[in-house]
Amino acid sequence: MGAVVPKIENSPILACSFSSQKYAHRAPEGKVLLRVFVGGANREEMAEMPDEQLLPLVTKHLESLLKVRGEPCFCNIAHWPGTMPQYHVGHKELVAEIEALAEALPNLQLAGNAYHGVGIPDCIHGGELAAERILESCSPLKKL
Repeated sequence: MGAVVPKIENSPILACSFSSQKYAHRAPEGKVLLRVFVGGANREEMAEMPDEQLLPLVTKHLESLLKVRGEPCFCNIAHWPGTMPQYHVGHKELVAEIEALAEALPNLQLAGNAYHGVGIPDCIHGGELAAERILESCSPLKKL
């Protein structure tokens, strides 16, 4: 469970995942655990923002978006600049070209968020397909 914040909200928050609703026992009774994603390609400067500035800004916007109040009793801030691929026009064609070149090397398979989707399900699917192709290329039956 969670929410994606639309650009029209003009919020530094991109999304919020309600981890304690998704997974039991992630937070003590009467508390919630939120994962908040900020910045992104349109607000890259936030990756460099000091934690002392980032926490009050995010807390203020959470109050507005979720109608919650109070300070967090626990906070862990991780800065991961430039980690989400930004697909540009022509990305599909470039990936198709790369994959065509990789076909010449059957024991080399490509997987990850740079190819066919940035989400975890996309990455899992790509990894499973790559593993299947590796197994096929190494299969003794194929060599007969």
